[in-house]
Amino acid sequence: MAETDVEVAADAAGVGLRVLTLEGEPACFDAEQVDALVHRAVAEAQAAMLDPERQQAVRAMLKYGRYRATGRGKPAHELLHRFAREDAFPRVSPAVDTLNAVSLRHALPMSLVDLDRVKTARFRLRRGRAGESYVFNLSGQSIELADLLLVARAEDDLACANPVKDAMHAKLTEDSRRFAAFVYAPTVELANTAASDLADAYRRVWSEARVSM
Repeated sequence: MAETDVEVAADAAGVGLRVLTLEGEPACFDAEQVDALVHRAVAEAQAAMLDPERQQAVRAMLKYGRYRATGRGKPAHELLHRFAREDAFPRVSPAVDTLNAVSLRHALPMSLVDLDRVKTARFRLRRGRAGESYVFNLSGQSIELADLLLVARAEDDLACANPVKDAMHAKLTEDSRRFAAFVYAPTVELANTAASDLADAYRRVWSEARVSM
């Protein structure tokens, strides 16, 4: 299994980023383990508010040019925290649910990209350009990417994911068996800790899969 490689552009320097590469049969996820992981993360979120210092640090990491991490531009984990407190935490698939649970616990945004759908394991971390956008859901809604931190294919610079919403063309399906998980953080130390926890979580719920960091 080839590991995922990420080049960091100058405008994304200083961002803590860690990437996991995972491969296995989707049918081999342990549903009970995934449920336990999600329930624990939701219970923790319901018992406490978001750490204001962590929230501020993540928003500062995303702030760039005209982009501000507020309103519809809030990082994904903030929305997950709100859903958890409203007893409406989304359940999508074992792979996505596992990532969302760890993202919620660490209060850091994370992305999943299907490596077979995007046909590469080489990416670039950069800020979005003026006029750049992509569709992020089945309804055809688009997110404007100008100045937003994002992950793009290295070969043609096509944007695939970001800390707010991932691209529809790169999202996992029920048949996904080879994908990359991106952890975005204000510091390398926070990214390392969250990525290590995410790797452990995947090994626990998907014991037959190969996980590399």
